[in-house]
Amino acid sequence: MAVHLSRIFSLVETQCLVFVLWSILHSCSSFNLDGRPGSYAKFPAWEPCLNGSFSFDFKTDSPNALLVYLDHGRFKFFELKMVGGSLRLRVNLAEGTVIVRAGEKLDDSEWHKVEVRQDNERTILIMDGVPHSRTAPGKVTDLSDGSKEVEVFMFFGGLPKEYDNQLLRLALPSVVFEPRFRGSIRNLFFRDCGGEPHRPEMRDSFGLRSMDVDLCERGNPCLNGGVCLTTDDGLFCDCAKTDYKGERCDIEKVPSDATFFGAQFLSYNLSSRGDVLDSNQDQVSLDFRTKQPDGLLFYTGNKKDYLTIAIRDGVILLTINLGSGSYEAMVPKEGTRLDDNRWHHVVIKRDARELTRDKGLCSIDIEVDGIYRESGSTTGRYTLLSSKVLYVAGSPDTNTLPGSKVRTNFKGCMRKVRYKADSVEMDLTEMARSQHPLLKVNGEVIYDKCQELAESRPITFTTPESYLTIPTWDNASDRGTLAFQFQTAEQNGLLMYSTGASAGNADFFALELVDGYLNLVLNQGSEPIRIICRGTPVSDGKPHNVYFEYANNRGYVTVDGQKEVFASVSRVDRFDLDGSLSIGGINRHVESETLPRELWSGMLGEGYVGCLLDMVLDGNKIDLVTAAQIQGVAGVAEYCQVMEPHCLSHPCMHKGVCVEGWNRFTCDCRATGFIDSVCQTAAATLQFDGTQFVKVTQPEESQTEAEDISMRFRTMHPNGLLFMTTSDVTTDRMELYLENGIIYLGIDVGSGKKLLSVGHMLNDDRWHTVYIKRRGHDVELKIDVLRPVAEKLPGTENSLSIKAFFIGYPSVSKSLPADISRRATHFDFRRVDIGHVLQDDNNLNKFDGFIGSMQQFIFNDNLFFEMARTGQIENIQLTARLSSEGYVVADPVTFKSVDAFAVLPKLQAHEKFSVSFQLKTTDSDGLLLFNAGKGNDFFAMELTAGFLYYVYNMGGGTQRIRANINEKLNDNRWHEIRLLRTETYKQMLRVDDNTPTVDDLSGAKAIHFDLQDHLYLGGVKKTMYHTLPKKIEARHGYLGCIGSLDLNGYLPNILREANPVHEAVGDGCQGPTSQCLNDSCSNGGRCVQQWTTISCDCDMTSYNGPKCEQESLVYKFGPGTGLLTFSHPHDNLPSTTRENLALGFRTLSENAVLIRIDSNTFGDYIQMELVKGNVVASYNMGTRDYPIGEMFEKLNDGKYHVVRFTRSGPNSTIQVDDHMMQVKTPRGQQAHTFNNQAFVFVGGQRLQNGTIVKPFQGTMAGLVLNGIKILDLAKHGDERVRVEGNVSLYAKDKGTGQPHKGKKDKDDISDMQSTMGVGTTPLNGVTDDIIFSGAGPGCPYDDEEDCTVLGSGTDDDIIKPNVIIKTTPPPPTTTTSKKPGKPGNGKVCKGGVCPEPGEMSQQTDFFLSTPESPKEDITIKPTLGTGKNKGNNGGSGLNIGLIVGIAVSVLVAVVILCIALYKFRSRDEGTYKVDESQNFTTLDGKKGQQGNGTLLSHSDTGKRGGKKKDVKEWYV
Repeated sequence: MAVHLSRIFSLVETQCLVFVLWSILHSCSSFNLDGRPGSYAKFPAWEPCLNGSFSFDFKTDSPNALLVYLDHGRFKFFELKMVGGSLRLRVNLAEGTVIVRAGEKLDDSEWHKVEVRQDNERTILIMDGVPHSRTAPGKVTDLSDGSKEVEVFMFFGGLPKEYDNQLLRLALPSVVFEPRFRGSIRNLFFRDCGGEPHRPEMRDSFGLRSMDVDLCERGNPCLNGGVCLTTDDGLFCDCAKTDYKGERCDIEKVPSDATFFGAQFLSYNLSSRGDVLDSNQDQVSLDFRTKQPDGLLFYTGNKKDYLTIAIRDGVILLTINLGSGSYEAMVPKEGTRLDDNRWHHVVIKRDARELTRDKGLCSIDIEVDGIYRESGSTTGRYTLLSSKVLYVAGSPDTNTLPGSKVRTNFKGCMRKVRYKADSVEMDLTEMARSQHPLLKVNGEVIYDKCQELAESRPITFTTPESYLTIPTWDNASDRGTLAFQFQTAEQNGLLMYSTGASAGNADFFALELVDGYLNLVLNQGSEPIRIICRGTPVSDGKPHNVYFEYANNRGYVTVDGQKEVFASVSRVDRFDLDGSLSIGGINRHVESETLPRELWSGMLGEGYVGCLLDMVLDGNKIDLVTAAQIQGVAGVAEYCQVMEPHCLSHPCMHKGVCVEGWNRFTCDCRATGFIDSVCQTAAATLQFDGTQFVKVTQPEESQTEAEDISMRFRTMHPNGLLFMTTSDVTTDRMELYLENGIIYLGIDVGSGKKLLSVGHMLNDDRWHTVYIKRRGHDVELKIDVLRPVAEKLPGTENSLSIKAFFIGYPSVSKSLPADISRRATHFDFRRVDIGHVLQDDNNLNKFDGFIGSMQQFIFNDNLFFEMARTGQIENIQLTARLSSEGYVVADPVTFKSVDAFAVLPKLQAHEKFSVSFQLKTTDSDGLLLFNAGKGNDFFAMELTAGFLYYVYNMGGGTQRIRANINEKLNDNRWHEIRLLRTETYKQMLRVDDNTPTVDDLSGAKAIHFDLQDHLYLGGVKKTMYHTLPKKIEARHGYLGCIGSLDLNGYLPNILREANPVHEAVGDGCQGPTSQCLNDSCSNGGRCVQQWTTISCDCDMTSYNGPKCEQESLVYKFGPGTGLLTFSHPHDNLPSTTRENLALGFRTLSENAVLIRIDSNTFGDYIQMELVKGNVVASYNMGTRDYPIGEMFEKLNDGKYHVVRFTRSGPNSTIQVDDHMMQVKTPRGQQAHTFNNQAFVFVGGQRLQNGTIVKPFQGTMAGLVLNGIKILDLAKHGDERVRVEGNVSLYAKDKGTGQPHKGKKDKDDISDMQSTMGVGTTPLNGVTDDIIFSGAGPGCPYDDEEDCTVLGSGTDDDIIKPNVIIKTTPPPPTTTTSKKPGKPGNGKVCKGGVCPEPGEMSQQTDFFLSTPESPKEDITIKPTLGTGKNKGNNGGSGLNIGLIVGIAVSVLVAVVILCIALYKFRSRDEGTYKVDESQNFTTLDGKKGQQGNGTLLSHSDTGKRGGKKKDVKEWYV
């Protein structure tokens, strides 16, 4: 027995030891959760049955966290969490929720022991040994009843993230929003169904932490309120409760905003998803922005318990009721409104505390924008707020929502809508944006695009043609309603229209805008009814609300609350409509023929342009946006907003009137001669001669109740019919006519005639615009800008019957075939006759025919003249003359060349006369008319810089008068010119319809012309331009069209009656088919605008071809000496005042003559040469030598260079490639004529003895002198060209014209011209400008009198190429030093040895003065050829002191030149002084005949005894 007991005690001791060891091991077992998002520990489900428990120890520093959650589905769950440092156990075993609270300040980072027991209906929570219990309200069931559909687990610290999208699996969906547990748990034991405690095995986890060290205690790296967490991966910043993101919560989040339009809202309903969200502490925060004074912002509750936040009357209204009474507060109270379309921040806090078992205290705090605050409290039965239903921004029925004090949903924007219930916190806007399964989005909420508030999804009809259709009222119903809001600035437009259900059914319904007021027009079967809502103008750009209701044959319409009633005559009247309602307009091509005449906007062709929104038909909201999308309607936009005014930019052209519309503008072009959207297209013009007409017909009679008619006319006759209408079945008539210069309008619609009149003296040959507007009995007549005359038609009739319509002349012809385009009959005429009528009708024939011009005949938005011009209407018959340019042009001719002109008989300009014509041109300058007279009398008209000038002299002095115009006439459009002298002492010059320029002759010495000879039209002979009076600036003829010439009643046919017609004058007018553009010519070629084409002047480019793209002929000079000589015919030596010279070359020579031009009988010359690699041109016209050059660019570099030289009188320019142009303008009295040009030497200089000096070695191309292509002449063997020495045409590939591409050496010029910089064609085609001074354009002389020098010679004196020359801006200031002249022939000898002829015997000084530096004297010694003897025959001695001074100056100048070359890039303007007397020894005998620039006759080819004394030739 003892042994047996001993064994028993030994066994017990062993078991006790095992139990103690097991307890120790398990007491030491624990796990740590780091609390990051998604952290959890998963264990097998606890099965309590009706008698079980689980226990564990925990420690944490977080006051809010989920400790344990067990979900058995079907509303059965256990939830244990920390709320504010206390434990809260929530249990539902399918018979109601039990909540047990225990402990406080448990977030002290100390270990606490917790045990949960289930004992039948009692739930016990033991916290640190202290028990707390509650009893379930009903009979509980076993959790493990076998009804589980899925495996159940028990979670510690949180739930896995996959449950966020599986809310239907959870009995308590709000658990997914609980904060995660951060801390340690140990000693976890389960006791299932009263069994022994056991330690469950962890199945899965995330966020377990193995280390015990809290890294966050060393320093918190998280910013902006982020929570620092220690994980096995290091530190982690939890930014979930902040407005920041990033690893350290350092990046600010952009909050999501949601836009609501009154029909959208957010919601959740937990009644069908699980248990409700109960809380005793709540916080709601949100931002909102609205313009509406009322709307629901937030609601949560459960039947009688609720919390409601709304905006009412512009302030926040809070209403709370938890069963113990309602609490209301409004913030702010100081009168500040929150419906100001700005963001506002609202925070609501509720804290309920249980004072006793059933009593509690609820404190409430309200804060708005951090400024306005309100606090309050309630006491009574303690009740949790159960959030079973939640709404944001509205609800399905806000008006009946418990606690709602507003009737409408919110309209505006919201963001940061956050709801916190105890430890659960939800960002509702982010949940809605991410489509969280808990939250439902009702309607289409727009995120992150907070828009201006609109009542609903609005649409805007952007054009009058846009429309859509929706179903209308059911014909089976006797009642119907329609509500909508619209917004527009348009005066007229058809809002809605529905027609009868069958053909012949007169029923219709319409809402339209007429002259800014809403009109209701309908017919229910008996008669049409029109209701004009005159109380409220609606075309003000503001929103207006419309409500329409009918019941049987009665009803009413309200506009912004103002009511207008209607009643049909018959009680049995009902709507019988076709089932569709057109919104915004109608299909004009289909429905316009069936429109009732009572629909004025439809008859006027006016669709609606504006916003339409919040449309409700019979209580059903109409989605207009979807309807527009389904129907694919063009011109319908999904917005409604007011844009900036359009007319501030003055978009209408030609004085059109800009009219602001709804987000658009329209141009009223009726008072202009132009049409289309911005009055940009010339309107068609009809010319009537008193018997001409236009006719449009249709077979059926029609009727109108509203008309908009306008017309432009111009006449000199006081009487004439403008238009009239007639009817075959009634006496209705509308007549508009001129009588004694006054406009009369007569109207008769069957109840008596009304006559209106307006204006006076309208036959003044100016354009006038007449307007007629009729709306039923109301008629207005207006002329131009005068105030309209208004009258009312007598009687009750207001319908005008129309069969025929006439313009211009009252004569009726047989009716035409009647298939007329419907576009021509929007106004519903059946016949339109314009002009001539053959019917014998006294009423028709009482009117005179109209003589004059008409434009812009518009009848109810139909432009009949334009339709006739474009052929859009088939049966308009015209006998009036139609001109699309706005003018009828008679017998036009084209002057195709500036040298063309026509000669007509003398102009009969008496005491009273008139001259008129029309012109069309693209040229800015040219002589139009010229007639010389006795003495100084003359008559002229010209274009100068695009403006018209009338220049004349009647014996009292020359007068120059400019026409009063603002725009140039060279715009390729027809313009009418009229010079009228209707009074002895007054002349009027007018262009088109501009205000005339009046020339007052009072006090003039002479007032009568004494003309003789002929009238020149389009120009004069070339030799006459220099003989014209000096105030006539034209130097060439007119280029363009002239027509309708009327010379004081004489209407000549120019081609038949002119004698002679010189050069290219063609019949008719055909405008330019091409115009100069920037790229019209290549390589710097000048584009020349011809009348029908363009051409490229390549003379100054060294290229050729139609577009200056082809390489010119290339000649090779050398090795050795070679010369090419061009000789002018001996009997036709030209004397020139201008030179244009261009050539391209490539050389390595440092000194060489490129080209030299010599006179035959005088010492005049021009020479271009290379001097130490720089190009220098020198010239002498009889006074002294003038050099000009490019001194800073070496051209002997083996590359291709182009040099351009121009001369005008003594002035000159030179340009190398694309470098800056050098300019020379000598001062003082200068000669300007190069007399008797004889020889042109290319490639060297020939001395008198025949020696060729300074030969050029290299290649040369593109040589053009005054239009003469010398190299081309040489190739073709022209007898005027002689080739000497080693000069040859450069070799080309056979048939290609291109250089060989074989072996290259220093002389190879393959592709030589490709090295030249390629330029583009400048505007106006000018590349090389010649300097002018003095009397303006075309006058190269300082003295204006030189512009009137009488010339002699023939037409050949004028160089044929057409060169356009314009003024170049002045160059930097240049000063030329004056050196003493040398006596005798200027020879200088050293040691008794004189240089040979051709050697340089003089030195030239350059003086450059710039603003940045003082004047420097720079002396260079170019090796020029023989120059001219400037002095007389006298002495040959030379002052020794002068020689020494010159030598010293040379040394100083060299030093200064080096400094100048280093510092400056300024251009040389110095002078050369060259002794030309050494060219030919025979000149010694002609020292007394030194050339002085006098223009010689071409017959003077021999000796010249001296200069002509009667010719002015000196340049001043």
